[in-house]
Amino acid sequence: MHKMSAPLPIFACTLRKARLLPMQSARDIFLSGDTWSSRVARLMIGLLIEKAIEGDRITYGKMAQLLQKRHRVPAAHAACYGRPAGIIGDVLLALSNEWGEAIPPLNAILVNQQTKVSGSGANYYLQRFRPGIRLTPLQRHELAEDAIDAVFDYPKLRQIADHFNIPLRRADPDGNFSGPIEPPINIPRRTGGEGEAHKSLKYWVMHNPKVFRKYGHFRIGRTEFRTESGDEIDVLFENDRSWLGVEVKASNNEAEMWRGMFQCIKYRALMRAMCSQRNQARVIQSILVVEFHPTNKIKQLAKRLNVQWINVARFR
Repeated sequence: MHKMSAPLPIFACTLRKARLLPMQSARDIFLSGDTWSSRVARLMIGLLIEKAIEGDRITYGKMAQLLQKRHRVPAAHAACYGRPAGIIGDVLLALSNEWGEAIPPLNAILVNQQTKVSGSGANYYLQRFRPGIRLTPLQRHELAEDAIDAVFDYPKLRQIADHFNIPLRRADPDGNFSGPIEPPINIPRRTGGEGEAHKSLKYWVMHNPKVFRKYGHFRIGRTEFRTESGDEIDVLFENDRSWLGVEVKASNNEAEMWRGMFQCIKYRALMRAMCSQRNQARVIQSILVVEFHPTNKIKQLAKRLNVQWINVARFR
């Protein structure tokens, strides 16, 4: 357990990235150093793992509050937390080599309050995560979002904590793990063919890529994109850098929207697996398109699962 016996003083933080020695193990990097940044990194990694398990990103300001409340670390300027985040990135790169598998950059979920993605200090780790993608402003934002999704989807977060003997709490002090979001009664299963409303909305989405410009610059999409698992994505937009899968729900039905949220997660994982199988570097995103405003329950679920949605009624 990595607790401090006395409050940490605030030192002038150094933002320069450290060079790693070739033979350093992940544990060596994790346990080495007695600077403010090194000590904070050892405390911060557990908080990041907890947030990742919850499926939620955390701002620099919120991280400062949690460090102060749980470990008595006085708040520092937001820029100072970039160096501990970089140390965590270095630790996980070393662990990736030891485990022989890609571990997504956990530090990507430490985000700016305005942009909701990581700062420029994470660029090195984003490029290691998806080699070959140029970091233009738009691509950089998409890649940061893709890295966040990959962190949430990574199945070995608890194993990372165990590897470094990091204790985890079930919830943060604000109670964000406030219990399950109960599903609607009788979630329907798809039967028969698609309705005319669904078909109409699907084809409208396919022909209007400009509505989804924030996710990338796409040409007209294609419908019923068949994945390697046999599942079909309603609409796929693609370019040489990104894939955007769109799940369409034309019905003002809470249970249908609920199912759509989980379909977006499934399609995101399938698209990521297909790009890996093809050895293609792509930013993977998925979105739920609806024509009615979701209920509060659906919006809570979307936030917890990190699924984006858009009501296109105003565009049609």
